[in-house]
Amino acid sequence: TQGTTERMRLNSTGLGIGATASRNLTVASSTANVVMQLANSTTGTSSDNGLEVFVSDNDAGIVNRENGYLRFDTNNTEAARFNSSGNFLIGNSATMSTANAQRLVVGDGSGAEGITIYSGNDNSGYLYFADGTTGDQSYRGIIAYSHANESLTFHTQGTTERMRLNSTGLGIGGTATQKLSVIGG
Repeated sequence: TQGTTERMRLNSTGLGIGATASRNLTVASSTANVVMQLANSTTGTSSDNGLEVFVSDNDAGIVNRENGYLRFDTNNTEAARFNSSGNFLIGNSATMSTANAQRLVVGDGSGAEGITIYSGNDNSGYLYFADGTTGDQSYRGIIAYSHANESLTFHTQGTTERMRLNSTGLGIGGTATQKLSVIGG
């Protein structure tokens, strides 16, 4: 207590800081922002050191203020991490040497690995290539799979379809009418 203002209370539910505990540990603020900081002798203890868990209005985050990784474990084994460069590694903790393709790495090289895009049976799954964030800059190249018509399409310059693979075959410049169709070539 500072003066007559209670700051913390321990009850049968747990410890409440800034509020009565509703869980084992409750940290609350009378303002729109609340930050919980974990720091040690290596990180330092000022406001820009260590690890933060915060809520700001309706947003929330976890921030490692240090030049290190942020790791996620399950079943006592590392499952994923953001390394100090901001790359996301799933099932891997090693930095890849491929500078142009290291933002997302899946797998550890010890067996088969994959990424699944799970979409509805009458919808499509997409992989977009962007060179900006507005208009068609956000989808300059597209690889799409349509479950409705069982086709894989490749697009350039936005939504212009250049190639389609379906049960009939491969169509370049249009839909395949036989095993290989080049249309308007």
